[in-house]
Amino acid sequence: MKIRSASANETAGLKLLGANPIGMPISELSVALQKGVVDGALTPYAALKSHKLIDVVKHITEFNYNGGPDVRAPALPPFPGLL
Repeated sequence: MKIRSASANETAGLKLLGANPIGMPISELSVALQKGVVDGALTPYAALKSHKLIDVVKHITEFNYNGGPDVRAPALPPFPGLL
């Protein structure tokens, strides 16, 4: 399956899942879906409306794949002895 990929990390993840990642800007996605250049894409819901994808998308599947480590850098100095 040909899936639009937006980044190197997304490309690596799609390859691990057995997909054939196709790199392209989201501005080209609507036409690419219509012409069969790609079969699908990983994209936020907001893009469906803003990039007029809702007019060409037949099915939507939610896939929670962004579960990575979260780094927090507090603005306040650490308490003595905390480190």
